[in-house]
Order: sequence, then structure tokens, then C-alpha cells
Amino acid sequence: MAKLLLDKVKDEALILKLKTSYNLITKDINNTQAVVSLDDLDENVVTDIINLASGNKEMTLFETSEGWVNLNIYEINYLESYLNEVYIHDINQNTYTVKTPLYQLEERLNKNVFVRISISFVCNIKYIRYIKTLLNQKLELTMMSGDKLIVTRSYLKNFKHTLML
Repeated sequence: MAKLLLDKVKDEALILKLKTSYNLITKDINNTQAVVSLDDLDENVVTDIINLASGNKEMTLFETSEGWVNLNIYEINYLESYLNEVYIHDINQNTYTVKTPLYQLEERLNKNVFVRISISFVCNIKYIRYIKTLLNQKLELTMMSGDKLIVTRSYLKNFKHTLML
């Protein structure tokens, strides 16, 4: 049985992130502490939670039109290319416009976590809440944020391989 003990004041942002991103329920022990049970969770999710709790973050700089932004790559929900712009959407509902082409960003990201789902989108598979089958061999992904993305036929095989479906 694995449990994570958190300080309710110091770890307030982490507790919120665990509730919203992983749908975990925290139990209050007293006025200052909360506990999260890590039982029955996927190994990768547990590793992510431990890394978040310990402060182990993989930060990467991305060039924007205003300068540079330093982001934790594991907090990226998905990347979107539209016209000549690439948008990074994070789990905190922030959107950053970057100058780097989508294919170059895709190469910089972890292949086990990020997968190309269409010519315009790369998504973080850890933030997929629901997968729905559509007509014409397409899938609709509902992300933890509520955003809906489409896996097109051209990218379906690679998507299923990444998710081990």
C-alpha cells in the first residue's frame, strides 16, 4: 500500500493538480496534512506523481514572439499547429504561441508520452480522459481539460501502438 503524505498549505498547487489531472481523491488527516493513495494506479502515473511531489521537473525552453518561456514538458496537454502558428496548451489552461515548427517540437518530446494524432496535433497521452470511436476509422479524444481532439486515419495505427491497444 503506497500513500503520499502532503502538506495542505505548502503543496496546495500539487493537491489541485492531482485532483484535476489524475482524478485522485485526497483525504484530510488534520488541518495541515492530506494523504493520497497511490494504489491501483498505472506505474507511469505513480512515477509522474512522485516526480511532481519531489520537485523533479523536466523543464524546457520554448521560443515565443515575446522571448522565451520555460515549461515543464509533462504539464503540456497538447500541441496544435494552425496556419503558421504552433500553440502549446498546458494542463493549467494556458496557451503559448511558439515559433518552432510542430515536427521539431515533436522530436524534442518523450515518444512514450507524446504522440502525433493528426497533421496539426500532438497530444500527451497521460491527459486523455476518454476515447470514442468515430466513423471512417477515426477516434475522438476527450482530454482531461475537456478539449476534444481527433485522431485521423493516417495516425491511427501509430496512436494505437503507443497506447498498446
